[in-house]
Amino acid sequence: LKEHYQLNRHKQFGSSSEVTPDQMQLFNETEKEADASVKEPELEEITYKRRKFKGQRDIQLEGLEEEVVEHRLSSEEQVCSCCGDNLHEMSTEERR
Repeated sequence: LKEHYQLNRHKQFGSSSEVTPDQMQLFNETEKEADASVKEPELEEITYKRRKFKGQRDIQLEGLEEEVVEHRLSSEEQVCSCCGDNLHEMSTEERR
């Protein structure tokens, strides 16, 4: 059983029998067919870097209207169901 397992592992992950020494020459076709008299193009260098600055979002949202939405409970609903005390505002959330 161990030999059978090792043989299957070797077939799956072992070196392939199809590999030949001349196989890498298949990828050199472009270099063989290329014209050596043609000049290589020059590479351009990028001379600037883009950088986001802080506060950019605030500037973009500057012209939009702000809307305040308040959700209030009636005085009967402002009582805690556990202890019976009055409820109070816990937090405020702002969205743009």
